[in-house]
Amino acid sequence: MSSPALAPSPEIRPAAKPGFYRPELDVLRFFAFFSVFIAHLDRAPVDASMPAVKVKLIYVYSLVLESAAFGMCIFFLLSAYLITELLIRERTSTGSIHLGAFYARRILRIWPLYFGVVFAGYLTGLLLPQYRLSGAWMAALVLLAGNWYTGKVGYAPSIMAPLWSISLEEQFYLLWPSIAKFGGTRALTVCAILTIPMGYGVLFYLCGKGLPMQPSLWTNSFIQFSFFGIGALIALAFHKRSFSIPISLRLLLFGGGILLWLVANYNFHVNGIFYEARPWLVSCGLGLVAVASIMIFCSLFGISRSLLPPQLTYLGRISYGLFVFHVPCRDTAHWLLGGIRHALLLQPLLQMALTILVAAFSYRYFEKPFLRLKARFEFIKTR
Repeated sequence: MSSPALAPSPEIRPAAKPGFYRPELDVLRFFAFFSVFIAHLDRAPVDASMPAVKVKLIYVYSLVLESAAFGMCIFFLLSAYLITELLIRERTSTGSIHLGAFYARRILRIWPLYFGVVFAGYLTGLLLPQYRLSGAWMAALVLLAGNWYTGKVGYAPSIMAPLWSISLEEQFYLLWPSIAKFGGTRALTVCAILTIPMGYGVLFYLCGKGLPMQPSLWTNSFIQFSFFGIGALIALAFHKRSFSIPISLRLLLFGGGILLWLVANYNFHVNGIFYEARPWLVSCGLGLVAVASIMIFCSLFGISRSLLPPQLTYLGRISYGLFVFHVPCRDTAHWLLGGIRHALLLQPLLQMALTILVAAFSYRYFEKPFLRLKARFEFIKTR
């Protein structure tokens, strides 16, 4: 029997970090990626010799693809929810918010893969002229102003096109923790609320000046910040709360959210087949997108873990890599199937398989070492 004097003292054991992890949000993250994946699929060609029925089917197909781009709004909303929730929990647990540790966590999670892909994209452009990046493009991407430059000149060469959203998220991360640290939940609430009229005001003003929805308004930080504000308000309202609702109601919320996305695109011309930007029309449509995104979030929030397929949870865990790699994998699939008839049906399957394979490899062998280092700066254990 060991001596009591040699037994480890409970007082000197390091306290376990409080944890916060909701696997259903990993599933939601994968849904957001899958929506963006659909939005970036190839469009079906239309010609004058086609029967009217086939033309209408292609029209509906295009409407669905364009509406799926609203998955990006889910990404922004979810990101703000998680960051706000973690900041509140850190302040409650430690009495403060540690800005240096916050930025270290964000840098270790985002920058290695982001700048690795930017560098790889630059090298690809040296070999393939269609992907070549100008000095201005490189400066915008490196300085995390890619969304502003996209709004000015259009989307980057193919494989870099989705990265504008990373710049926008980093801009949010730059401001939000300081507001939480020095202003607390009251300042977070006020600022989150203000992002909504600010976003719609900018949208209305720029629409009135004739700027197109794509890409100028869609990539505008002030407009998309309204979704960050909504996500933060959800975190403030749902903090340490959950709710149990019937599966039937969850399905209704999810399906209703998807339907509202389609209505926002088709009837209000937010982002898709119709690109004219009429102030009242687009503003109302963006409001529908916001309501739909909240409905989709609530359809999964608090759902029993037993109902979550572990495969979808895993895919949500690697969704950053899925998002970053899905466009180059699309181009690779297009190249591999370029000479095959009806490749429009086969390409999405091959593209998804390639994307999952590359993202899983990246997560395990490239991202995980940085994630282990990131854990050293955590005050709230997240996974």
